[in-house]
Amino acid sequence: MMVPEEGLGVAGRELSIGLFGPRVAVRQLMQVGQEYVTDGVRLVAAVLDRPEQAAAEVARLSDRLQVAVFPGPLHHERAKEAGQLDVPSLHVPLTGEALYVALMRAHRAGVDIERISIDSLSTTDVTEAYTELGMSTDHVTVMPYDRAADAGDYLQFHRDGLEHRRTVLALTTFYDVQQQLGDTGLAVQRMRPTRSTVRQTLTTALLLARGSRLHQTQIAMLAVQVPPTGSGTLEGPSHYWQQDVALSVQRLLLDEVRRSGAILQPRSESRFMITTTRGGLEEITADLTAAPFLSRCRDQLGLDLWVGAGLGTTAQEAERHALAAMESAAAARTGDHAALVDVDGSERLLPRTDSDPAPPGADQRSGEILRTLINGRRGAGDTDQSELTVGVDDVAQILAVTPRSARRICKMLIDAGLAWPTQAVRSSSGGRPRQQFRLLADKLPPLS
Repeated sequence: MMVPEEGLGVAGRELSIGLFGPRVAVRQLMQVGQEYVTDGVRLVAAVLDRPEQAAAEVARLSDRLQVAVFPGPLHHERAKEAGQLDVPSLHVPLTGEALYVALMRAHRAGVDIERISIDSLSTTDVTEAYTELGMSTDHVTVMPYDRAADAGDYLQFHRDGLEHRRTVLALTTFYDVQQQLGDTGLAVQRMRPTRSTVRQTLTTALLLARGSRLHQTQIAMLAVQVPPTGSGTLEGPSHYWQQDVALSVQRLLLDEVRRSGAILQPRSESRFMITTTRGGLEEITADLTAAPFLSRCRDQLGLDLWVGAGLGTTAQEAERHALAAMESAAAARTGDHAALVDVDGSERLLPRTDSDPAPPGADQRSGEILRTLINGRRGAGDTDQSELTVGVDDVAQILAVTPRSARRICKMLIDAGLAWPTQAVRSSSGGRPRQQFRLLADKLPPLS
């Protein structure tokens, strides 16, 4: 059954993204899309009663769509098997986040979550989740997704466990399974993708829709790792230093993604993922020949990043290739190149190039100011050049200027690559945290 096509009240209709699946799944995609999709993009809702309808509906709408999105692999596989996917397509992946949420809901309801049946997720994903929770999987049964199976196979899997009392709850991703088990009075709960996962899927779909040529519809991802420094402990100065470095790298990467319309997502304190299209990656890497951002990071922050780029026809494939490339770049431990793994799995190196010319502020005056500040800190007893930090008040006192002028000077030094901001420090007497700036003494120009 096809419901009326729904726009989002957007101004233009340059791009159209098709949402195919059961009504409740399409509704979730539309709700997230209404909060996220921007002007110039239209979402087209196609409600399917059965997975077998996917191919026909995609074929009927393909000339009006730039990309097709499915709620899960089953509908996606049925459309691909019929050979009707003439537009780029993807489905919402089921991640460990969905399992954690489902287990929490079941636990709150008083269910013994060590005696349940779970479909669609891999045994590895389930085992890892239970291990992190400190719980046993001895009485947990799992049926991973199998492209050859249908909803009836998963229904029988759950029913066998519940009727023979080996399990007390079925966690399923299939609406038909949920309904049929519920109708017979058996305990069932549907495992749904989180809103975060849906947002990421729509982000990928939007990037695919923006591609006007075949190679641009390939998804590209960059994995950026900040190398560990110090002892690697979770407390003490080395950990705070690592946090400062990560914040500075994030600012630099944000400048990179703004140039190409890419999306930056922190994955941890020291790892970032950049999502874009092949066209966007070509812009960042000078047509896949170089990695100029490595030089900018070295020049501005004194760091050598481990960077891997990956191309793929799906976000999952691109991320897998990016992480493999990052491991290759990390193995060199020189920061002289990034690595790229292409769609076919082939690898190449992207050498570090000279960075952009220094901004106008990086002149003799900036050097003189930096030297004065360093000498001022030495006078205060700070003799370790690599650890020189100042606040706005320090700059104002050393240079005998107003706080407003001191802030402007700090910004000038940052723009000149002679200082960079660190994590704000809260005063022991309370009040608003004060921004600190690290003086890059190694960038100090020689005396003329």
